[in-house]
Amino acid sequence: MTNIKRNLLFILFGFLTLLFCILLFLSKDFLITGKIDQVDKPVKPCDLHLESCFSYFDHNKKLSFSINPKPIPVLKPLELEVQLFNLQASKVKVEIKGLNMDMGSNFSLLKSKGKSIFKGEIILPSCMMETMQWQTKITITTEKETLQSQFYFSTKK
Repeated sequence: MTNIKRNLLFILFGFLTLLFCILLFLSKDFLITGKIDQVDKPVKPCDLHLESCFSYFDHNKKLSFSINPKPIPVLKPLELEVQLFNLQASKVKVEIKGLNMDMGSNFSLLKSKGKSIFKGEIILPSCMMETMQWQTKITITTEKETLQSQFYFSTKK
């Protein structure tokens, strides 16, 4: 009788471990990045080397994003600016990730400068490649939701 109980406990433990691993795998994106309520709607491409770029969300919410100086250099301080329209954010985070080579974690928590303007700085690392492709992910946290926008650009060595 004790062997049967031990076997049943072993099977139950194995099942619970498997269930935990499945739930952990399915929720890994949420655990790493948090819940994203809304992702921007695709708009025409823009060139961050030349101008500010815009993202549009539901209910007339939008953002403007710019990087200075222009053209965008590597290994020099860059000023990041996010301006929000019809949004009251408690936190704005900009993460810039290398696409054609892993360049580590490059992010900046922007500081509010009043009237829905957030600013911060970042330095892009240099790469062995002649042209580096970058993805910029902007995450906006409000009292009610988290919104996310993405822009793409490249830099030359």
